[in-house]
Amino acid sequence: MRRRVRDLFETYYPDYTGEDAVFLRHVAAAAAGCKRVLDAGCGSGALSVHGLRADGRFVIGVDVDTAVGGNARVDAGVRARLDALPLQSNSIDVIVSRYVFEHLDNPRRTLAELARVLRPNGRLVLLTPNAFHYVTLIARFTPTWVHRFVKSGHGVEAKDVFPTYYRVNTPATIERLAREAGLSPTRVDLVESSPNYLEFSRLLYRLGILYERTVSRFSALAGLRVNIVATLAKTAGEGR
Repeated sequence: MRRRVRDLFETYYPDYTGEDAVFLRHVAAAAAGCKRVLDAGCGSGALSVHGLRADGRFVIGVDVDTAVGGNARVDAGVRARLDALPLQSNSIDVIVSRYVFEHLDNPRRTLAELARVLRPNGRLVLLTPNAFHYVTLIARFTPTWVHRFVKSGHGVEAKDVFPTYYRVNTPATIERLAREAGLSPTRVDLVESSPNYLEFSRLLYRLGILYERTVSRFSALAGLRVNIVATLAKTAGEGR
């Protein structure tokens, strides 16, 4: 949080939780009673928000980044692509994926592979940006180095910022590709957050607050909120 807008944040967001709180509620519901979890696209773990190793769960982390080997939040770190998982079919109870789907170059193939390793009735929980939000629309037309520069202002290292494609970043696209893979949406939430990308300007930050209050208040504008949090269930008896 930059000092120039800290007072505005504290005034308008005194009890702020953000999209991660919604994501964690989805995760808690999906992981209840489960023992084997896949953290898809977990990286080094520096940006993780969950504690899935609690309650005796065995957590496997998969990422193309070599840093996955040092991820202390997983029991086993595996370097691999999400569309070519070195895991047995029907072997995972729950898959979680936070801010990964926007980076998928072939989301159809990835969803099919995630569905393959999920057991019947298993759950996939994902958090990803909404393609119709103004931040995402701007991001789609800016190079990766700009993303790295902006993220650096929020404490994210350049090595943790990857190219984005936004090929599965609407609720309709998620549902369509999920169903093709044998997954059924059980809950989808669209969540607006504080306008943290506008912290460099008090004027723009105030406009961002107005936008947030408007789209959060009216359900008809839910499609313009910044994040999608979804839980997808593997169809019972699906043997992919």
